[in-house]
Amino acid sequence: MAYMGQKWVMDREAYDERRAIMEVEGADGLTASREASDCAYATRMGQVCTAGANRQWAPARAWLREIATRFGYATARAVIKDVRATIETELRWRQ
Repeated sequence: MAYMGQKWVMDREAYDERRAIMEVEGADGLTASREASDCAYATRMGQVCTAGANRQWAPARAWLREIATRFGYATARAVIKDVRATIETELRWRQ
């Protein structure tokens, strides 16, 4: 459910990858862009960043706990740095 004033954050890496794959497969630019956007907002990174940009950090904490358990605290710290950088970049672009 979308809310007025909600900030949306895209997983740019997922967008670039999906768009490149679609264009190699022959999709036109507009179709590739639309599908890549849908994909990029739906990734875990996109969802966590969107929540964080809207000051809802529970999804990020849950994801970081999973990462720390599976891959260690150093990896979790690196991911939170990526999350914060992604949010900062996306919000700066919209100013």
